[in-house]
Amino acid sequence: MSQSLFNSPGGKIISNREIKIVRYFLGGKDKLRILDVGVGVGRIACTLINNAREIIGVDINRKNAYLISKQVRNPTFFHKFQFLVADGQYLPFRNSSFDAIVCIRTLKYFPNYELGLKEMVRVLKRKGILILEISNIFSWEILLHIPEFLRTRKLGLPHLFVIPKITRLLLERGFKITDSLPTYKIPFFFWAKIRNPIVLKLLALTHRLLLAILPQQFMSRGIIVKCEMY
Repeated sequence: MSQSLFNSPGGKIISNREIKIVRYFLGGKDKLRILDVGVGVGRIACTLINNAREIIGVDINRKNAYLISKQVRNPTFFHKFQFLVADGQYLPFRNSSFDAIVCIRTLKYFPNYELGLKEMVRVLKRKGILILEISNIFSWEILLHIPEFLRTRKLGLPHLFVIPKITRLLLERGFKITDSLPTYKIPFFFWAKIRNPIVLKLLALTHRLLLAILPQQFMSRGIIVKCEMY
């Protein structure tokens, strides 16, 4: 998904929800050494500056380093922030290097997501927090791709997950999910395209209602989970 889509009025609502969930899961802790895996143009990393002693963003796309330098001009941020071109499946850090790791909208694109999980667990400190967004197999996106699947027998989507499988993979690595929240249940297409403020308010109201009455995984595009060592 293009980062520019988050600049639309509806896109900002979704982006702000994801950021609030990440900050909530960090629990108000500060002076953290944070790793943002799949940092992109710093959409989330930039908002965590008050929680951080240092933020390191890694992304496989080297163009994002230039985009971050254009978007973030606060000298305080640059004092605390480093960008590295790196593959999240092979993190160039020592064991137990970070207090918190954030990985939003990224794990699903790893060719070997189990290796990515293993690496993130490896570089996280013993009492650290791992915050992951997982692409939900029970989302509306699956319904939209059913015709494609019937035609080709392939969904043509990034990795999709169910909570029990992610739970098992984390347990095998000494971690457990201690909290989880859905991202959004209404397709992002509507959030990105609707410009009328009244219609957008109605969409946001409907979304809050769906979040309140529907099971967490049902129709949610993604689930953000907080993981800690057990």
